[in-house]
Amino acid sequence: TNEMATVMFGSRIAAIKNILTDPSAFQQRTLISIGFVFYILTLITFGTAIPSGIFTPTVLIGAALGGACGNAFVTYISDEISPSTFALLGVAASLAGVQRSTVSAAVILVEGTGQIKILFPVIIVVVIARYVAQSIQALGIFETVIDYKGYPYLEHSHVKRYYDAVQVKDIMSKPPLVVLKPQERVCDLVRLLRTSKHNGFPVVESGTGRFLGLVKRHQVSFFAVTHIF
Repeated sequence: TNEMATVMFGSRIAAIKNILTDPSAFQQRTLISIGFVFYILTLITFGTAIPSGIFTPTVLIGAALGGACGNAFVTYISDEISPSTFALLGVAASLAGVQRSTVSAAVILVEGTGQIKILFPVIIVVVIARYVAQSIQALGIFETVIDYKGYPYLEHSHVKRYYDAVQVKDIMSKPPLVVLKPQERVCDLVRLLRTSKHNGFPVVESGTGRFLGLVKRHQVSFFAVTHIF
């Protein structure tokens, strides 16, 4: 049977399993072709409006190209090198570079394969792949799509800088504070709603001023209306 046709028209999961198990069972040109062909197809399908995944193709691309590198090392460097290890490292590099998943990629690969001995190489590959990807494009594939489509998304870096520049005292109300006691008259609540535009009112203990909780404006409005009528 044709290896390329088996991967193209067969099960992707079976192809990934076969490549990770023994990349040397495939021809070198087959692995390289799989990596580049599926890379181009993934760019096309993920960029369209058709719902399509990217995790499995990314794993297949990384396994194929990593397995090809492992076979090349066996041919030109040493027969003692395991091509399957390089296929697994290729998966780690592709996940870290495309999706920017670092810790999750390392945990998934190590726990999924049960090969604890490759944990340190996986960590090195993930860090290098993410650093190289960050130097080319600051955002991962999912954040790039979110930014391109203009979805409302609060970036972590911007939030951190904003919180570093603004403190609670800069946004809180100035004295005298508008507060509520545990027991209030309905007329006082109605007057409060008319004179204040706050969305929430702290409830404090009478005499001590100890904070007891927070009541939202719509809760006060509902209470006042139900007790008036």
